[in-house]
Amino acid sequence: MRIDRIQIDGFGRLHDLDTGSAGLPGLVTVFGPNEAGKSTLFDFLTTALYGFLPASRERNPRVPWGADEAAGRVRLRLDGGGCAEVERRLRSQPAGRLTLDGA
Repeated sequence: MRIDRIQIDGFGRLHDLDTGSAGLPGLVTVFGPNEAGKSTLFDFLTTALYGFLPASRERNPRVPWGADEAAGRVRLRLDGGGCAEVERRLRSQPAGRLTLDGA
């Protein structure tokens, strides 16, 4: 499995982040100064794969201030050549959607 695209609508300090439709050549290193969002990006990838924890909008520290929800999606290239997209949203309750090869 390889991360192909990251889209974050809002998650902690990250918002309107899109790595682009061309696909990532390979995510090896994330580099930036303190407070740039490196740990937040890691937390988003963990949340995309495993879900929100805590699963309450009021208790989750990654819901952006002044926003209705924390949300984003990750496109994955699977080892067998297929594609999966995982979408996560946290409003009044958590929601997730998995799309495999467009279905």
